[in-house]
Amino acid sequence: MSGREELQVRRRGALYLSVVAQELLEAESSGVTPCHEGYHAVDALRMAATNRLEDVSVESLAAASARVRAAFDDHGLKEALAAALRRKKPAKFELVHQVLPRLYCGGWAALNNDCAVLRRHKVSAVVSVVSSTIQRSLPAFITSRLHVVVNDAPEADLLTHLPRIVRFIDENRMQGRSVYVHCGAGISRAPSACIAFVMSKSGLAFPEAAALVKRGRPCARPNEGFKDQLRAFESQLRESRAPAMGGGGPVPQQRGDAAAGKDIPPPLGVETVGSSKNVPAGGDNRVDGTAQNGSDAPLCGSSPTDQPHNLPSLVVAPPPVVEEKEKREQHQEGGRAGGMGVEAGAEAAVAAAEAGEDELGV
Repeated sequence: MSGREELQVRRRGALYLSVVAQELLEAESSGVTPCHEGYHAVDALRMAATNRLEDVSVESLAAASARVRAAFDDHGLKEALAAALRRKKPAKFELVHQVLPRLYCGGWAALNNDCAVLRRHKVSAVVSVVSSTIQRSLPAFITSRLHVVVNDAPEADLLTHLPRIVRFIDENRMQGRSVYVHCGAGISRAPSACIAFVMSKSGLAFPEAAALVKRGRPCARPNEGFKDQLRAFESQLRESRAPAMGGGGPVPQQRGDAAAGKDIPPPLGVETVGSSKNVPAGGDNRVDGTAQNGSDAPLCGSSPTDQPHNLPSLVVAPPPVVEEKEKREQHQEGGRAGGMGVEAGAEAAVAAAEAGEDELGV
């Protein structure tokens, strides 16, 4: 195995460790004191696994993985992490999740297999928010694309690109196209772009928009720098709307069509509670707006009872998932990746299925 191939396998293992660890942290945070050191270590590992190949090394990945394990050990989660790593696949990290009608969010892996997942969801426009300057060739049914080069790092400048991303998504959705927004893992950059779009078109504040996106893409977790930039983008939106509201005063918090000029319909299969239409089959997952007291803090979802009473509840169909046949094919494909990196055996196989055959540094 060449040095580059070894690094790719280790990055897949590192990505697998980061997504499993994040899922475990979010599950644990609901009942105990959050493991802040764990979150920071997991974020750092994910960034190393999904940014440019030139920016990482085998040694830096090993060190980042060791910091994750040490943080979990210190927080009494060593055995829980080991057990989670033995699972076949993290539950919440499917390839593609629907955030809004004609708006999907995920990672790079959905572009593998000739974009079969996107074809099934009738996606014809793609936004790539990635580290690589090289644009991947896409099949002919993808008729519109936007390539934005941004690292997953707190200091990376995503804010400058948000108006262009929002405009691209809006124009394609208005023309009836479904849009897929992706980054490397579908955890930080792509969800941040979707949050910006939701804020722009719905009038929701950052905490509410982040909660909505997270309900669609449960693993969404923008890095701390992106959270600050999204708050700055929210301020820009409020200032731009102020003249239309008469100037001077704050812009009221609004939801839905009233704030969006009917440009952003409710999510597919979504009806306001109490409407005459039936709740879609498959569950009663509620999107109720922001976290308790308007905090944007855990970006990990919150219970309906924690939500402000003045925000209307929405009943949402559960996010689309990948069919079992496709999962098995991806798992088999991942098993052929060869060579064990930082995480051995099943971990590397599942990681390869998550990341696909191509470079993770995208």
